[in-house]
Amino acid sequence: MPLNDHFQPPLSVRRPWEGIHSAWATTIAYHLNSGLLPKDYFAMPLLTVGGRVEVDVGTFQESATGATGATPQSPDVVTWSPPQPTLTMPLEATDADSFEVQVVRDFGGPQLRAAIEIVSPGNKDRPAARRAFATKCATYLQRGVSLIVIDIVTSRRANLHADIMQALKGYPETNRL
Repeated sequence: MPLNDHFQPPLSVRRPWEGIHSAWATTIAYHLNSGLLPKDYFAMPLLTVGGRVEVDVGTFQESATGATGATPQSPDVVTWSPPQPTLTMPLEATDADSFEVQVVRDFGGPQLRAAIEIVSPGNKDRPAARRAFATKCATYLQRGVSLIVIDIVTSRRANLHADIMQALKGYPETNRL
């Protein structure tokens, strides 16, 4: 089966990458659980779409006659204006998208044994996101968890392998690699 570039038109418009990646993680877990793993192992997809900013304010619409019977033209109607913010800052979200499959051993409780990370565009778009992704991968490796990184993101160029190796330098036990 060919692997089409779903980061470029026309597929990027008709088939957004979030749908492809989530279906891919679910399908990988399904196939692993269909007899490929030993009996005391199971795979589960973990999907987190992070970094989204949502409005945290509810809105509603009233009829022209409010609870007091006042109309918008009457003098007893007061319009509320929110105060100006005292400080504004650009937002750099650190919660990147996460599309992964975890392989767990059921051995007196779940033990993470392997992880398959499917790279998203958000994992590669900023230095902070690349560091966060690399640190996550390095942490898995440092804990003895097997790791597969699948990176087919064509819309952003970054060397995640080098970033992971750099993150591993922070762990004394792995400096000999």
